[in-house]
Parts: sequence; C-alpha cells; structure tokens
Amino acid sequence: MNKERLLNTFLDLVKIYSPSRNEINVMKYITEKLEKLGVKYILHDHSAEYGGNTPVIIAKLERNCDDTNLNAISLSAHMDVVEPSKDLDVYVEDGLVKTRTETTLGGDDKGGVAIILETFESLVENNLPHNDLFAVITPSEEVGLLGAKSIKWEEIPDEFTPAKDMLVLDNGGGADLVAVEGPCMYKINVHYEGASAHAGIEPEKGRSAILAMSNAIAKMKIGRLNDYTTSNIGSIISEFPTNVVPKDCKIRMEVRCLNEDEAKENVENYIDIFEKTAKEFEVKCNIEIEYDYPPLKQIDNNVLLNRVLDAYNNVGIVAKPIKIGGGCDGNIYLKNGFNSVILGVGMYKIHTIEEYLVISDMEKTAEAVLEFITK
Repeated sequence: MNKERLLNTFLDLVKIYSPSRNEINVMKYITEKLEKLGVKYILHDHSAEYGGNTPVIIAKLERNCDDTNLNAISLSAHMDVVEPSKDLDVYVEDGLVKTRTETTLGGDDKGGVAIILETFESLVENNLPHNDLFAVITPSEEVGLLGAKSIKWEEIPDEFTPAKDMLVLDNGGGADLVAVEGPCMYKINVHYEGASAHAGIEPEKGRSAILAMSNAIAKMKIGRLNDYTTSNIGSIISEFPTNVVPKDCKIRMEVRCLNEDEAKENVENYIDIFEKTAKEFEVKCNIEIEYDYPPLKQIDNNVLLNRVLDAYNNVGIVAKPIKIGGGCDGNIYLKNGFNSVILGVGMYKIHTIEEYLVISDMEKTAEAVLEFITK
C-alpha cells in the first residue's frame, strides 16, 4: 500500500463537489482511475427515478491466481457527501485532515472511496494474489440510501454480479471499529386537518391542528427509548398568520430499532396516539408509514466477521465488533442476500462542519482490507 498516494487520492476526492443527487464529477474521477488501472466496470443508472444524475459504479478486478484460500469479496462506499460541502479549503495538520471553511469534510464517505481505489492500485501495481474483487460505489446514500435502493440486480450482467461477502467502508470512528449490527428504520408522516377561523373574532369555531399535534407529541416518548431503539421528530410544519386558527399541521418522524418486531410495536403505539388524539380534538388524521430499510445483521454465523477480525489482527489491529444506530448501504444489500460488515475509516464528527479524518486510521483500514483480500 502506498500511504502517500492514498492520502493524495483522498484529498483529490474531497475537493470535488459531490452533494447527494449530483455526484457526476466524482464519478468521472473514479472511473478514470479504474480505466488507467485496467479495471473493468459498468455504470448502472436509475438515478432519474429519484432526481439524481449519477449511476452506480460496479467494478471488477478479475482473479489472478488459483489459490482456493482466497475468497471473492466485494467492497462498497458512497460518492455523495452531506452539505455544506462546496469550495472546501482542506489542510493537513498533526495527522488529521481538516477544513478551514464552514463545510463538512466529506470523509464520509470519500475515505471509503479512497481506500477502494488504493486497494485496486496496490493489487495491480504489485501483482498481489487475489480472487475476484468487486466494488459497488453508490450515489445518494446520505438522502435515504437511494443509490443502493435503485440497483435492479436482475439487470446486472452475471460477470459483474458482486460477491455476496461485502466490506462496506462507511463507519465513523477508528480503524478498530467493525459494525456488525444496525437498526431498521420506519418513517412516519402525519397530517392533521382541523378547521380555520378568525383567531380574534371567533376562535371557538376553529379546530387547531397545531394544538392537536402538540398534544399528541406530549403523550409520546421521543429520543432514546432503550439501548437499541430511538425515535425522532425532524419536522413540524404549519404556516398560518397569527390571526388564523391553523387548520393544517404536518409532522415527519422516524423510529429506529435493532429488533424489527419492537420497531413495529413502537410505530403502532405512535399511530394509536395520533389517531386517538385526532378524535379528541376533532381533526382529520392521515398517516403514511414507510419501512425504509431492514436491520443490518450477520447471516453467515459470523464467518465473514471472523475472517475480517483475523485480517485486522494480522496487521496489528485489535478490532471490536459493534452495534451502530445509523443505516447504510449494507442494510439495503442485505435484502438481496449480501452479508456486510461496516468498517471504520477514520472519519470523526461526521455530518458537521467540524468533521475531520485521522490519516493513520484510514491507512490502517486500507492495510487490513488488503490483508483480507490477499491472505
């Protein structure tokens, strides 16, 4: 592995503006690298379905040996970053990559993309032994895993159908963190419709949707419900003049849980509160439920996990399997039979303007991935 090249690739990537639904320029950077290395790839494009402009990249480096101890493997990362992310002023200081600008860094997940590209370069440059190596690099992960959801696997040629064991390079924190379990997520959208009236002349004739919604919320437990369940209200919308009793109020919320049955129970509890409160305040209630993604879990009795931990140990990293509270492309891949573990790549304070990347963590993960593939 070439540490200087890995860092330079990362720096190149974060300087390319690639917000969700507009990752086309970083896609061009990636595919140009693949072409120079002679790595075959296809572009799988259904991005127009969600207002994007960038296809999923599926790349393949064909096996170069017959060693039966080497298994085919897939790597995955995403191209988009959380805003604000334009016109970054990036610098390196004390082993960290930071920004001077009021922007995110984009280590989530360009750290993962940089590791994938360095892995391909190291294998090709040094002719290291390996089985078939695939990479699935998606757009629009940060806005609902849309790139991964858009993949129509029946359209993928057999030659480019990735290996079912997947290393997803998209976990926050250090190189020693290997996520093996994550929550499912439900989205809940609720619309209360009451009746408008003049708030100063005849408020009695109105039925306030805001009042009804606030009462419903007051009856709910929101936040961390237990060690493996969370809920959050992200948006409450009701825009009326102060002299009008508001007849409409809309709310968007989510529920996450490691256990699907418990997640469903919590969703049903929230629905019950919304419906009963609507009756109490005589407002109409419309509820939309979306099961956004399934929980991340291991489906092979930890065979892949144990191989990953061995590879980490071989390069001097004592890795810790952890549970995480966020979703990633691995959750979506699971629905199609892929078994994923999520690797830390050294990004910290992600999704904030204080985000930074620890270079040594990115290097260690790259070393572990290369060890996993070649030994």
